[in-house]
Amino acid sequence: MVSTATTLTVARYQIERLVDNPPFSRIAQRPAGTTNYLDYDLVNGTHTYQYRIRVVYTNGALSPYANFGALTVAH
Repeated sequence: MVSTATTLTVARYQIERLVDNPPFSRIAQRPAGTTNYLDYDLVNGTHTYQYRIRVVYTNGALSPYANFGALTVAH
């Protein structure tokens, strides 16, 4: 098992969204300590959304993306 512990300090989170097909687009940056994000900018019709997030550390380093499963929404 690989340790995910780090001594780096989180500066912010980058949130990206994919609608139906690649590519992902950045939709938000949230400050450290944020525990949720509400996406109100949905596209009319039925679409499949995928989200991913990564950490930006205070020293500029980036974490790998954490990907979330697909969600189909009729709007």
